[in-house]
Formats: sequence, structure tokens, C-alpha cells
Amino acid sequence: MTELQALRDSVRGFLDKHAPVRGEGDVWPRLTSELGLTGLVAPEEAGGSGASWVELAVVLEETGRVLLR
Repeated sequence: MTELQALRDSVRGFLDKHAPVRGEGDVWPRLTSELGLTGLVAPEEAGGSGASWVELAVVLEETGRVLLR
């Protein structure tokens, strides 16, 4: 499994379980604390993950998938 697929699976699993359409309103705080996605593309020296725009695209794709259900 590639790192991108692992990221996709992680985000998909989280959103499938906690997405707002399932009745939970606290998804954003949990998404940021449990998966640490708010600093995904921020440089590591600034406290982020240092990921690329490709990883961000994977996360946005998965959140869009949930919104379209």
C-alpha cells in the first residue's frame, strides 16, 4: 500500500464514521486533533506535516466524496 492510499484510507474511514451527515457536529475538531490535517501542507519547521499538495488533494477528494453522499 502506498502512503497516499494509506492517507486516503485513514481519512475515508474517519469520515465514514464521523461525518456530519451521520449526525455528529464536532467533526472538524476531531479531524484536526485525531488526524492532524490542518497543518498538512505547512512546513515541518512551522509545526506542520510538510506534506505536498498531492496529499492535500487526496484529503479534499475524500471530504468532497462525503459531502456528495
